[in-house]
Amino acid sequence: MKRYLLFVFDLYYPGGGWNDLEGDFDTFEAAKQHIIKLWKEGKRFDAYQIVDTATGKVYGYGEEDVEEWLGIKPEKPKERFIIPRAPPTTPVVIARAPSVLAPTPLQLKVREEFAKRMRERKGQG
Repeated sequence: MKRYLLFVFDLYYPGGGWNDLEGDFDTFEAAKQHIIKLWKEGKRFDAYQIVDTATGKVYGYGEEDVEEWLGIKPEKPKERFIIPRAPPTTPVVIARAPSVLAPTPLQLKVREEFAKRMRERKGQG
């Protein structure tokens, strides 16, 4: 698993968690460039999140950010969305709907690597 994970989704119909995983990248800039590539190919989403697996930080972007990266000025200002974050010590319970799609090999690999890293951090490695 590479350091940066890219998740892409629409706010109205997110796939949910790992189903939104688009890919993994060695650098933050490579993940950002992949967002731009998707945009140019017409694969546009409401939200893009880049997760730094080394620090746990999540960077969220919307279509207005991509337009800014490309130098496109929107016709009218768009409303920004805010994703609330729970403090790291607060347990978060997420209801999971049954997945319609089987996980991709990349998703399975990332899940396994992520679980391994979490066990190592807790001293259960």
